[in-house]
Amino acid sequence: MRIGADHPDLPHAVIMLDPLLGRMRPGGPPRSAAPPAPPGASSNWSLAMFGSTETLVAQNNTSFEGLVSICGKQNPKWNPADCQYWALSKKQYHGPYAEAQSRAMTDTMAIADALSKITVPALILKADALPEVRKANEQTASALKNGKLVQVDGAAHNLHHDQRKRTVQEITAFLNTL
Repeated sequence: MRIGADHPDLPHAVIMLDPLLGRMRPGGPPRSAAPPAPPGASSNWSLAMFGSTETLVAQNNTSFEGLVSICGKQNPKWNPADCQYWALSKKQYHGPYAEAQSRAMTDTMAIADALSKITVPALILKADALPEVRKANEQTASALKNGKLVQVDGAAHNLHHDQRKRTVQEITAFLNTL
């Protein structure tokens, strides 16, 4: 999204997999104070990309094996190798520990403004969501001059793992129009 907006003459097309389309509060996303659940936690627990220092440190201390186990429980459609790569990424990404880091990551781009600057063909694939979120996604994506939004039923954020066949079909169809 950022490359397409900042350098519209560079890409031939832009494909976005479940980008953030909503508005964030000033200063970035909410900062959670609750520590994460331990390895083997319930299926509704998830890691936070943003949170209090205590939350981020606690989840960063979750073992690789614990993360792989949680991933498998929460994402039964995923290949076990995908869970291993996901767990590795969680061990490598530690999140912003300070409000200033959070702002640097999130306040640098106005999403609707960025979408309106993309001039090449663009495809946004979004995870399944509640009707009001879908409507907000459609409203934000309407800023695209030459693109479309596809909301992928039954997919969470990692569409290519949750609905691999549908994701590949949509991307292939889009690329075949170029």
